[in-house]
Amino acid sequence: MMRQPIILLVDDAPTNLNLMASILHRDYQIKMATNGLLALELAHQTPLPDLILLDISMPEMDGYEVCRRLKSDAQTRDIPVIFVSASGDIESQRIGLELGAVDYIIKPIIPELIKLRIRNHLAYKQQFEHLQLTEKFSRTPPRASSLPMQPAPFSKSIAASPRLPDSIGMKPSAVLRIFSAPASRTKNSTKKCGYL
Repeated sequence: MMRQPIILLVDDAPTNLNLMASILHRDYQIKMATNGLLALELAHQTPLPDLILLDISMPEMDGYEVCRRLKSDAQTRDIPVIFVSASGDIESQRIGLELGAVDYIIKPIIPELIKLRIRNHLAYKQQFEHLQLTEKFSRTPPRASSLPMQPAPFSKSIAASPRLPDSIGMKPSAVLRIFSAPASRTKNSTKKCGYL
Protein backbone atom coordinates (compact mmCIF):
# COMPACT_ATOMS: atom_id res chain seq x y z
CA MET A 1 0.00 0.00 0.00
CA MET A 2 1.36 3.43 -0.97
CA ARG A 3 1.73 6.02 1.77
CA GLN A 4 -0.36 9.15 1.67
CA PRO A 5 1.55 12.19 0.44
CA ILE A 6 2.79 14.50 3.19
CA ILE A 7 1.85 18.16 3.10
CA LEU A 8 3.59 20.68 5.33
CA LEU A 9 1.33 23.61 6.23
CA VAL A 10 3.13 26.77 7.36
CA ASP A 11 1.18 29.72 8.79
CA ASP A 12 1.56 31.78 11.96
CA ALA A 13 -2.24 31.83 12.47
CA PRO A 14 -3.52 28.59 14.08
CA THR A 15 -7.02 29.19 12.66
CA ASN A 16 -5.60 29.16 9.10
CA LEU A 17 -3.64 25.96 9.86
CA ASN A 18 -6.71 24.25 11.29
CA LEU A 19 -8.85 25.30 8.31
CA MET A 20 -6.31 23.95 5.82
CA ALA A 21 -5.84 20.74 7.82
CA SER A 22 -9.62 20.16 7.94
CA ILE A 23 -9.79 20.48 4.14
CA LEU A 24 -6.81 18.19 3.41
CA HIS A 25 -6.59 15.61 6.23
CA ARG A 26 -8.63 12.89 4.45
CA ASP A 27 -6.29 12.73 1.46
CA TYR A 28 -2.91 13.65 2.93
CA GLN A 29 -0.70 13.32 5.98
CA ILE A 30 -0.44 16.76 7.52
CA LYS A 31 2.48 18.42 9.29
CA MET A 32 2.07 21.95 10.66
CA ALA A 33 4.47 24.76 11.51
CA THR A 34 3.63 28.15 12.98
CA ASN A 35 6.93 29.83 12.04
CA GLY A 36 9.71 29.71 9.49
CA LEU A 37 12.34 27.99 11.65
CA LEU A 38 9.99 25.15 12.58
CA ALA A 39 9.00 24.86 8.90
CA LEU A 40 12.64 24.39 7.88
CA GLU A 41 13.12 21.79 10.60
CA LEU A 42 10.02 19.81 9.55
CA ALA A 43 10.98 20.11 5.86
CA HIS A 44 14.19 18.18 6.62
CA GLN A 45 12.54 15.35 8.58
CA THR A 46 12.34 11.97 6.89
CA PRO A 47 10.15 11.28 5.05
CA LEU A 48 10.36 14.70 3.45
CA PRO A 49 7.13 16.56 2.71
CA ASP A 50 5.77 16.04 -0.78
CA LEU A 51 4.48 19.62 -0.95
CA ILE A 52 4.61 22.75 1.23
CA LEU A 53 1.81 25.32 1.59
CA LEU A 54 3.55 28.46 2.84
CA ASP A 55 2.21 31.74 4.17
CA ILE A 56 4.28 34.85 3.43
CA SER A 57 3.59 37.17 6.37
CA MET A 58 5.11 35.59 9.46
CA PRO A 59 7.18 37.09 12.29
CA GLU A 60 10.95 36.50 12.53
CA MET A 61 11.29 34.74 9.16
CA ASP A 62 8.81 35.42 6.38
CA GLY A 63 7.70 32.91 3.78
CA TYR A 64 9.99 34.35 1.13
CA GLU A 65 13.05 33.62 3.26
CA VAL A 66 11.78 30.12 4.08
CA CYS A 67 11.33 29.43 0.36
CA ARG A 68 14.77 30.90 -0.44
CA ARG A 69 16.40 28.55 2.08
CA LEU A 70 14.42 25.52 0.90
CA LYS A 71 15.38 26.11 -2.72
CA SER A 72 19.07 26.63 -1.89
CA ASP A 73 19.29 23.30 -0.03
CA ALA A 74 19.94 20.16 -2.12
CA GLN A 75 17.77 18.05 0.22
CA THR A 76 14.65 20.26 -0.09
CA ARG A 77 14.99 22.12 -3.41
CA ASP A 78 12.69 19.73 -5.31
CA ILE A 79 9.79 19.98 -2.84
CA PRO A 80 7.05 22.01 -4.53
CA VAL A 81 6.15 25.16 -2.61
CA ILE A 82 2.80 26.89 -2.98
CA PHE A 83 2.46 30.31 -1.40
CA VAL A 84 -0.89 30.91 0.30
CA SER A 85 -1.24 34.59 1.15
CA ALA A 86 -3.69 37.43 1.61
CA SER A 87 -1.33 39.60 -0.47
CA GLY A 88 -2.74 39.41 -3.95
CA ASP A 89 -0.69 42.15 -5.56
CA ILE A 90 1.35 41.34 -8.64
CA GLU A 91 4.70 42.16 -7.01
CA SER A 92 4.15 39.67 -4.15
CA GLN A 93 3.21 36.96 -6.62
CA ARG A 94 6.17 37.77 -8.87
CA ILE A 95 8.63 37.53 -5.98
CA GLY A 96 7.16 34.22 -4.79
CA LEU A 97 7.29 32.62 -8.22
CA GLU A 98 10.80 33.95 -8.91
CA LEU A 99 11.98 32.31 -5.68
CA GLY A 100 10.88 28.96 -7.08
CA ALA A 101 7.32 28.49 -5.85
CA VAL A 102 5.19 26.44 -8.24
CA ASP A 103 1.99 28.33 -7.48
CA TYR A 104 0.52 31.25 -5.56
CA ILE A 105 -2.93 31.08 -3.97
CA ILE A 106 -4.66 34.20 -2.71
CA LYS A 107 -6.70 33.97 0.52
CA PRO A 108 -9.50 33.36 1.21
CA ILE A 109 -8.98 29.88 -0.17
CA ILE A 110 -11.58 27.94 -2.10
CA PRO A 111 -11.41 24.33 -0.85
CA GLU A 112 -12.23 22.65 -4.18
CA LEU A 113 -9.64 24.69 -6.07
CA ILE A 114 -6.84 24.23 -3.56
CA LYS A 115 -7.45 20.46 -3.59
CA LEU A 116 -7.19 20.41 -7.38
CA ARG A 117 -4.04 22.53 -7.41
CA ILE A 118 -2.39 20.31 -4.82
CA ARG A 119 -3.40 17.16 -6.70
CA ASN A 120 -1.99 18.54 -9.97
CA HIS A 121 1.30 19.68 -8.46
CA LEU A 122 1.78 16.32 -6.72
CA ALA A 123 1.12 14.57 -10.04
CA TYR A 124 3.74 16.80 -11.76
CA LYS A 125 6.21 16.03 -8.97
CA GLN A 126 5.58 12.30 -9.30
CA GLN A 127 6.09 12.43 -13.08
CA PHE A 128 9.30 14.44 -12.62
CA GLU A 129 10.65 11.93 -10.10
CA HIS A 130 9.74 9.04 -12.43
CA LEU A 131 11.57 10.72 -15.33
CA GLN A 132 14.63 11.30 -13.15
CA LEU A 133 14.72 7.64 -12.13
CA THR A 134 14.22 6.45 -15.69
CA GLU A 135 16.99 8.74 -16.90
CA LYS A 136 19.33 7.68 -14.10
CA PHE A 137 18.95 3.97 -14.82
CA SER A 138 18.96 4.27 -18.62
CA ARG A 139 22.34 6.04 -18.67
CA THR A 140 25.19 3.61 -19.11
CA PRO A 141 28.60 5.05 -19.83
CA PRO A 142 30.05 3.97 -23.18
CA ARG A 143 33.12 1.74 -23.19
CA ALA A 144 36.29 3.54 -24.25
CA SER A 145 36.84 1.06 -27.11
CA SER A 146 33.46 1.94 -28.65
CA LEU A 147 34.19 5.68 -28.88
CA PRO A 148 35.58 6.97 -32.19
CA MET A 149 39.08 8.38 -31.95
CA GLN A 150 38.22 11.36 -34.18
CA PRO A 151 35.17 12.36 -36.18
CA ALA A 152 35.02 11.32 -39.82
CA PRO A 153 35.80 14.11 -42.32
CA PHE A 154 32.73 15.82 -43.71
CA SER A 155 33.21 14.52 -47.24
CA LYS A 156 33.53 10.89 -46.08
CA SER A 157 30.37 11.13 -43.97
CA ILE A 158 28.42 12.46 -46.98
CA ALA A 159 29.82 9.83 -49.31
CA ALA A 160 29.00 7.10 -46.79
CA SER A 161 25.35 8.09 -46.55
CA PRO A 162 23.28 6.20 -49.13
CA ARG A 163 20.92 9.08 -49.81
CA LEU A 164 20.44 12.63 -48.62
CA PRO A 165 17.03 13.79 -47.42
CA ASP A 166 14.44 14.32 -50.14
CA SER A 167 14.33 18.03 -49.32
CA ILE A 168 17.85 18.40 -50.78
CA GLY A 169 17.13 16.22 -53.80
CA MET A 170 20.76 15.56 -54.70
CA LYS A 171 22.93 12.48 -54.72
CA PRO A 172 25.91 12.42 -52.31
CA SER A 173 28.38 12.46 -55.23
CA ALA A 174 26.90 15.77 -56.51
CA VAL A 175 27.19 17.32 -53.05
CA LEU A 176 30.78 16.08 -52.82
CA ARG A 177 31.60 17.76 -56.13
CA ILE A 178 30.14 21.04 -54.87
CA PHE A 179 32.07 20.97 -51.59
CA SER A 180 35.35 19.80 -53.12
CA ALA A 181 35.28 22.06 -56.21
CA PRO A 182 37.12 25.41 -56.39
CA ALA A 183 35.01 28.45 -55.50
CA SER A 184 34.46 29.50 -59.13
CA ARG A 185 33.02 26.07 -60.07
CA THR A 186 30.92 25.83 -56.89
CA LYS A 187 28.90 28.91 -57.71
CA ASN A 188 28.09 27.64 -61.21
CA SER A 189 27.30 24.12 -59.95
CA THR A 190 24.88 25.37 -57.35
CA LYS A 191 23.17 27.64 -59.88
CA LYS A 192 22.52 24.58 -62.07
CA CYS A 193 20.98 22.82 -59.11
CA GLY A 194 18.66 25.75 -58.46
CA TYR A 195 20.01 26.70 -55.05
CA LEU A 196 21.34 30.19 -55.85
